[in-house]
Amino acid sequence: MVKQGQFSRVVQSKSGRRIHRRVLSTPGQQITAEQVTDFLMMRYYLTCHRKLDDVSFDTTNRFLQVMLANKLENPWSLETIVKDTMQIIGNQVPWQFYREIVMHWPQLQQFIVKEVPHLPIADAPIVIDTAIDLVTMIGQQLAVNWYATLYATQSERLAAVTMDQMIELTGAMISDTQINWDKVATIYSTTPFLIPESVDEGTKKWLLMLIQ
Repeated sequence: MVKQGQFSRVVQSKSGRRIHRRVLSTPGQQITAEQVTDFLMMRYYLTCHRKLDDVSFDTTNRFLQVMLANKLENPWSLETIVKDTMQIIGNQVPWQFYREIVMHWPQLQQFIVKEVPHLPIADAPIVIDTAIDLVTMIGQQLAVNWYATLYATQSERLAAVTMDQMIELTGAMISDTQINWDKVATIYSTTPFLIPESVDEGTKKWLLMLIQ
């Protein structure tokens, strides 16, 4: 499994055009297990990059890339892989990242459910657990991220955060079964996101556009 600290390395922006040169070009040609990620990233680029603005495509593209960095098991539990992906990414991105995922999840989910079972590979995985409560899942992750950032240098205080505190903060960010992004922005104004110096220029540009 990809560890949280490896997130920036995993998402060194992959160009759909570059990937296309490395993956099959003949209809009906089978791919290997090692080519699955590149194949799906290429398919996502061809299918979705014209439908989204640059920031939205780059964000969902990077989220998908981290999802696919985990082993593609059969069956493939979408609920489990989304939870794992958010835990890997954690607070290495600003809260606006999660807003983009919520906004464009129906399209990304549709892509996964359609494309994964039809991979040109032996025993293509079936996708299960597709009915995801993404709002609650992301609300909980935002609460975890906020405390992780607030107490980033105070491990004892972070360890002392209770489940009740997490539930309370999650509830404060959700109104009428939807995430209240104005409240999220207010809460996160106390823990501003700092772009790591170690990220590549493409990632830095993307993060700057996200937080504007």
